[in-house]
Amino acid sequence: MNIDQSNRSINVKGNLSGAASTGNNSPVTVNHSTMKDENFVQTAKEIKALLEKLSQTYQTNDLIEQVTVAEKAIEQIEGNPTLKQRVVRALKAGTIETFVQIIDQPVVNIMRATLEGWRDNNY
Repeated sequence: MNIDQSNRSINVKGNLSGAASTGNNSPVTVNHSTMKDENFVQTAKEIKALLEKLSQTYQTNDLIEQVTVAEKAIEQIEGNPTLKQRVVRALKAGTIETFVQIIDQPVVNIMRATLEGWRDNNY
Protein backbone atom coordinates (compact mmCIF):
# COMPACT_ATOMS: atom_id res chain seq x y z
CA MET A 1 0.00 0.00 0.00
CA ASN A 2 1.35 3.41 -1.01
CA ILE A 3 0.05 6.46 0.89
CA ASP A 4 0.80 9.94 -0.45
CA GLN A 5 -0.45 12.70 1.87
CA SER A 6 0.61 15.66 -0.26
CA ASN A 7 -2.13 18.11 -1.11
CA ARG A 8 -4.20 16.82 1.80
CA SER A 9 -5.34 13.70 -0.01
CA ILE A 10 -4.54 10.06 0.46
CA ASN A 11 -3.68 7.95 -2.59
CA VAL A 12 -3.87 4.22 -2.01
CA LYS A 13 -2.72 1.63 -4.55
CA GLY A 14 -3.85 -1.95 -4.31
CA ASN A 15 -6.83 -3.74 -2.86
CA LEU A 16 -8.22 -2.43 0.40
CA SER A 17 -9.72 -4.93 2.80
CA GLY A 18 -13.47 -4.52 2.74
CA ALA A 19 -13.34 -2.45 -0.45
CA ALA A 20 -14.80 -3.52 -3.76
CA SER A 21 -12.12 -4.67 -6.14
CA THR A 22 -11.91 -3.09 -9.57
CA GLY A 23 -9.71 -5.91 -10.78
CA ASN A 24 -6.62 -3.72 -11.12
CA ASN A 25 -4.25 -1.76 -8.96
CA SER A 26 -5.39 1.67 -10.09
CA PRO A 27 -5.01 4.39 -7.45
CA VAL A 28 -7.96 5.29 -5.26
CA THR A 29 -7.93 8.90 -4.03
CA VAL A 30 -9.73 9.92 -0.87
CA ASN A 31 -9.92 13.66 -0.25
CA HIS A 32 -10.41 14.85 3.30
CA SER A 33 -11.89 18.32 3.76
CA THR A 34 -11.15 19.45 7.27
CA MET A 35 -12.50 22.51 9.06
CA LYS A 36 -8.99 23.96 8.82
CA ASP A 37 -9.05 23.62 5.01
CA GLU A 38 -12.52 25.16 4.79
CA ASN A 39 -11.42 28.10 6.95
CA PHE A 40 -8.34 28.54 4.76
CA VAL A 41 -10.43 28.71 1.58
CA GLN A 42 -13.15 30.85 3.17
CA THR A 43 -10.61 33.38 4.44
CA ALA A 44 -8.91 33.56 1.04
CA LYS A 45 -12.30 34.13 -0.61
CA GLU A 46 -13.06 36.89 1.90
CA ILE A 47 -9.80 38.66 1.02
CA LYS A 48 -10.61 38.20 -2.67
CA ALA A 49 -14.01 39.85 -2.12
CA LEU A 50 -12.34 42.71 -0.25
CA LEU A 51 -9.92 43.27 -3.14
CA GLU A 52 -12.76 43.15 -5.66
CA LYS A 53 -14.72 45.70 -3.64
CA LEU A 54 -11.72 48.01 -3.39
CA SER A 55 -11.10 47.61 -7.13
CA GLN A 56 -14.55 49.06 -7.74
CA THR A 57 -13.55 52.22 -5.87
CA TYR A 58 -9.89 52.45 -6.92
CA GLN A 59 -8.45 51.82 -10.38
CA THR A 60 -5.97 48.95 -10.83
CA ASN A 61 -4.72 49.67 -14.34
CA ASP A 62 -1.09 50.17 -13.42
CA LEU A 63 1.31 49.26 -10.63
CA ILE A 64 0.85 52.50 -8.68
CA GLU A 65 -2.92 51.99 -8.60
CA GLN A 66 -2.50 48.34 -7.58
CA VAL A 67 -0.21 49.41 -4.73
CA THR A 68 -2.93 51.80 -3.54
CA VAL A 69 -5.51 48.99 -3.50
CA ALA A 70 -3.05 46.71 -1.67
CA GLU A 71 -2.43 49.42 0.94
CA LYS A 72 -6.18 49.95 1.43
CA ALA A 73 -6.73 46.20 1.80
CA ILE A 74 -3.93 45.91 4.37
CA GLU A 75 -5.36 48.89 6.27
CA GLN A 76 -8.80 47.27 6.38
CA ILE A 77 -7.40 43.92 7.51
CA GLU A 78 -5.24 45.63 10.16
CA GLY A 79 -8.30 47.57 11.31
CA ASN A 80 -10.25 44.36 11.85
CA PRO A 81 -8.31 42.25 14.41
CA THR A 82 -10.66 39.29 13.98
CA LEU A 83 -10.13 39.22 10.22
CA LYS A 84 -6.38 39.64 10.62
CA GLN A 85 -6.28 36.75 13.09
CA ARG A 86 -8.22 34.55 10.63
CA VAL A 87 -5.82 35.51 7.84
CA VAL A 88 -2.80 34.63 9.99
CA ARG A 89 -4.36 31.29 11.01
CA ALA A 90 -5.16 30.51 7.38
CA LEU A 91 -1.62 31.33 6.29
CA LYS A 92 -0.22 29.05 8.99
CA ALA A 93 -2.59 26.25 7.92
CA GLY A 94 -1.63 26.37 4.25
CA THR A 95 0.88 27.92 1.93
CA ILE A 96 1.10 31.53 0.82
CA GLU A 97 1.15 30.31 -2.78
CA THR A 98 -2.15 28.45 -2.41
CA PHE A 99 -3.69 31.46 -0.65
CA VAL A 100 -2.56 33.73 -3.50
CA GLN A 101 -3.87 31.30 -6.12
CA ILE A 102 -7.31 31.14 -4.49
CA ILE A 103 -7.51 34.94 -4.35
CA ASP A 104 -6.43 35.13 -8.00
CA GLN A 105 -5.96 38.92 -8.05
CA PRO A 106 -2.75 40.67 -9.19
CA VAL A 107 -2.95 42.99 -6.17
CA VAL A 108 -2.43 40.11 -3.75
CA ASN A 109 1.10 39.63 -5.11
CA ILE A 110 1.89 43.14 -3.89
CA MET A 111 0.51 42.15 -0.47
CA ARG A 112 2.59 38.93 -0.32
CA ALA A 113 5.42 40.32 1.82
CA THR A 114 2.95 41.69 4.37
CA LEU A 115 1.09 38.36 4.48
CA GLU A 116 4.36 36.49 5.00
CA GLY A 117 5.34 38.93 7.74
CA TRP A 118 2.05 38.41 9.57
CA ARG A 119 2.44 34.64 9.33
CA ASP A 120 6.07 34.60 10.43
CA ASN A 121 5.74 37.13 13.25
CA ASN A 122 2.90 35.32 15.05
CA TYR A 123 0.44 38.21 14.99
